[in-house]
Amino acid sequence: MSDKAQQNNKPFQTTDDRLQEDDGETTSEDEDDADMLFDDDDDEDMAQEDLDDGGIPREEEEEDDDDDDDDEEMMLQEYDIENIEVYVPLDRVPLANPANENNNDDVIIVRKRKSRVLLPTPSPPATQLDKSVSQLSISQINPKKKKTTTTTTDNQSNNENVEASDNDTEKYKSCFLKVSDRTFKQMLSNAIQDGNKLVQCLDTPEKIYTIRQITELTDQLHFKQLQQALWQEYHSISLKYDFSELKVTKQYAAKHNTCRIHKPSKSAIEKRQETIKRQRERIATELNTHSLQLPVSITEWQPSIDFQILSNAINECVEKIQQKLKQEFQYKHELLELTCADHHLIKKFYNLKPNEEQIELAKKIWQSTADELRAKEQQEILRQHIYLKRLPSKTDKIVNQLVDDNQITLSNPFLDPDQRASFASRCSKIIIQCKFNLMTQQLDELESVVRRHSLTLIDLQNRLFQLNKEDPQLYTNVLIAAIEQRRKAMITRFFHTHLTLEQILILINGLKYIIPCQSLFSRQTINELAKTDYNKISTKIKTCLGKNRMSISDERANKAFPELEKIIYDVYSKPLSRRLRRRAQREHRRVTSLQRLLRQRPDIMICRVDKSPGFYIGNAAIITGKVHEYMNNTAAYEEIIDGHCPLADNLRAVQNLLNYLVTQKAITKAQSDKLLPSLDKLELAHLHALTKVHKPDIPIRPILAGINCPTALLSKFLNNLLAPIYLKVTAELTFTNSVQLVQSLEKYVSKGFFKSTTCFITADVKNLYTVIPREGGRQALIRFLEQYSNQGKIGTLSIDHIWKMARLILDNNTFAYNGKYYKQIRGGAMGSAFTQVYANIYMLEWEQDLIIHQQQHNEIYGRYIDDIFMTTNQTIDEINIELGKAQVKDINIEIEPTIATSVNYLDLTITNENGQLRTTIYHKPTAEPYYLPYTSDHPHRYHRNVPYSALLRAARLCSNVHDFNRERQRIDISLLLSDYPPKLISNQFQRFFQVNKAETLLKYLNERDYQQLHHKLLHHTTRKQAEKRNISIEDLVKKPPVLQPKIYDNKLWYPHYTFESGHRLQFSSQFQSWWKKYYQYPESPVKNINMRLCADKNRTLENLLIHKKPPAAILKRMEPTNS
Repeated sequence: MSDKAQQNNKPFQTTDDRLQEDDGETTSEDEDDADMLFDDDDDEDMAQEDLDDGGIPREEEEEDDDDDDDDEEMMLQEYDIENIEVYVPLDRVPLANPANENNNDDVIIVRKRKSRVLLPTPSPPATQLDKSVSQLSISQINPKKKKTTTTTTDNQSNNENVEASDNDTEKYKSCFLKVSDRTFKQMLSNAIQDGNKLVQCLDTPEKIYTIRQITELTDQLHFKQLQQALWQEYHSISLKYDFSELKVTKQYAAKHNTCRIHKPSKSAIEKRQETIKRQRERIATELNTHSLQLPVSITEWQPSIDFQILSNAINECVEKIQQKLKQEFQYKHELLELTCADHHLIKKFYNLKPNEEQIELAKKIWQSTADELRAKEQQEILRQHIYLKRLPSKTDKIVNQLVDDNQITLSNPFLDPDQRASFASRCSKIIIQCKFNLMTQQLDELESVVRRHSLTLIDLQNRLFQLNKEDPQLYTNVLIAAIEQRRKAMITRFFHTHLTLEQILILINGLKYIIPCQSLFSRQTINELAKTDYNKISTKIKTCLGKNRMSISDERANKAFPELEKIIYDVYSKPLSRRLRRRAQREHRRVTSLQRLLRQRPDIMICRVDKSPGFYIGNAAIITGKVHEYMNNTAAYEEIIDGHCPLADNLRAVQNLLNYLVTQKAITKAQSDKLLPSLDKLELAHLHALTKVHKPDIPIRPILAGINCPTALLSKFLNNLLAPIYLKVTAELTFTNSVQLVQSLEKYVSKGFFKSTTCFITADVKNLYTVIPREGGRQALIRFLEQYSNQGKIGTLSIDHIWKMARLILDNNTFAYNGKYYKQIRGGAMGSAFTQVYANIYMLEWEQDLIIHQQQHNEIYGRYIDDIFMTTNQTIDEINIELGKAQVKDINIEIEPTIATSVNYLDLTITNENGQLRTTIYHKPTAEPYYLPYTSDHPHRYHRNVPYSALLRAARLCSNVHDFNRERQRIDISLLLSDYPPKLISNQFQRFFQVNKAETLLKYLNERDYQQLHHKLLHHTTRKQAEKRNISIEDLVKKPPVLQPKIYDNKLWYPHYTFESGHRLQFSSQFQSWWKKYYQYPESPVKNINMRLCADKNRTLENLLIHKKPPAAILKRMEPTNS
């Protein structure tokens, strides 16, 4: 659907309803200029036919706003089409959701002066989405019925309407004279830069009224100019297409899937142009009179006003107000052109004198085209319903009845709060999935209908081409071309005339959502914020210039940097649009209310959900109890009884070790300095819990957050040293993602090892990070280093040096929780970078027997940290023997294996269907469909990449075209629920198929074409992946990348700025223009430097709402060391 179509769905209010009134010079032909062409002699009959066909218009959206001034401004922002005559052609009905096909009570038929328009009833105020998705009703609430207003359609009625129009002058006053003074001044202020200074001078009602009058006259003059241009376009079209020859009856239009339009005569057009010309001259004279008086008046005002600035403000204000009216006029002109062209092509076909068989075949082709377009429209309407979170009411009521029934169970007083929360969460997610499945099913049905019509059309076209081959004298190429030209014209006109919805609702936004325009509520002033960004950017640029031997104080720099500072200041100081400001204020109020609640209620805690982007709100005491229960069960933690803060001890230990490594020449002094923590940010690690809401009793996963703890950089260094070696050694045994697993499975199939008897085994290692014994872990690490080192060294570090670093990290896993200090005495800390490679090395020794067994039987063995995957063609008893041996090999390793022909592993569902491998994307039954909301204040490139990346993942992981198509539908619905505009989704989907040369899959679910796409994407190798594959183990051991100096591209520089919606969206292009203007001249030493502006994002909801850290007094306490 076109952008124009989206705009046409909203109320379109003309200034003073001037399409109906022309200041006393109204003639009998004075009908609505933009739409009088769509008049019809049989309106009542056609309206009834549309209703019989089930045509129901879309609903207009109301905005719930208590501010009267806001309502007044809306009168200026949007135009009203109450009296614009619109003909809904037969090929456009039904327009509404199929679920409401027979509900004609919501349609209001208004007939005025031989015209008819279907006016939708208003919808209720937008739902405030401060509930979970499952509690949100996505059905359309039935609006109240309204009475039908009917007027007569004869000539007498036309005259009466004209008289009423003249007598109702007050009703049709321009909205510039209706709005409040505050709103009018705000409009002038927003029209130009620094407009607020102008309106400050309008301090009396007399001054404001004077400016109002001139603004009104300017508006009328612009409107008459627009009318004149429009009727000139009509005149051109009447010459291009002889209106007298394009007579279309109602029956003819129905049989040929076209519509009827009123085509004014040449004399009527000329008469109308003369009327508009007289009106324009009168208004121009009156405006000129006022304009001559105005300069004299404003010079006497105190304070005085610059006449030129005032004139610019008035003109800009009027231009802004009339923008949508211009679009509407342009739309009507284009629609008339398309319809006339359609009629002309039909006439062209009949001029070829086709016989009855040819006419019937042409009509069938056109009918199939129309049917396919209607089905596509229904599909798009459903997508729009999903986008607006409104399902058909019957469907939603059935599903929501489950919620009501569940409330009875949850109200049982014998349920403790934890059980009640668990049951409520699971029920909520199941209901979400139910709604999601219903939407997917409906979309699937509509897609099937579209494909059926498409195939019918192809069959008819093939038949036509076959007849052309058999009898080219009768079925000529000219005849076929005429049929095809008309078919294409139908498609063009269809997508130009159909309407879409525009309202955006807020979804439960998730952890990474960023509320817009946070600087609006900052404690810093605009000048301070702009100065901060300027300093960040200018410092980077000056550093670049200095390194390229360019002056930062010459004449060029003295001009360039003040201009850059002004650009940044202008970006910050320019006022936001009213709509964006109100949304930012609304979302800011919601966040601050939550923050206030958390401060007032220390018994309430908000925390992250494990493996999900959502929040968990629960009782703080219950979460704390679960953490202590986990500590007791694992016996991996002990409290520091004396209450001594170990921060200073940990720092001293790190400093001593690094000094020792420097003296041993294991690392350089520069490398040592990089591994030392920053004393300004230094703090102890702290524990926080992630809740597993998808499991019974809501267990927790403890995480040690220690990004600024003394050992953090050392832990990261050791991981970067050992992880590349481990991954190279275990390249065939480690699944770092689902793509590698699918590659292994398809390779397994291609070698002929996959059979109808093949089963899959998955196993999860229980509490891996906390069960590794200190001595056992040390020995496993030493043996790994001895096997994969060069003469007992990795780079410049000996095995002893590496163990000393590992021991320091493991021995100093100390943290704060709930006002106390703890130490981890077993395993490694979840959240520490080194812990993962440490656990992997320990597991590598444990799994050797299983690896050998699988290799001997040509089976797959792979692992992702604590998740094991295997294939087997042995009997259940035989493979259980091998698994039993593994379970008793190490008392610390406890696995829970599952053996089946269909398993879920990572984000895959892997199935053996009678000897055929099937892989699909796994969605947990209670998982909520979620993508980063489109309304989140991220740079738009993030949002644009989401649909493409989601389809790329689906094409790689789904083994057949039907599963891929279902996943595509799921992605479509999920993105719509996350407020992504349907057009953006469609464009990005189209881009995916075009880039990968698979456009045919958009029309036909061809398995062969899909397999080509699947294998191409599955085995695609990125540049970084290729580089890693080319590095040998010897290179990683002798020259570890982490010990090599980083090589930076001096041709790339990355200045940073703070991104926000609003006027900062244009800052990137403004910056690039500034850079080219001053430093990209031909002889410039930096002409080849690519200056890429990077956006720093504002705080997310996770940053704003989740407070995991204990007070700084606990984390930063530097007590005397115990040494």
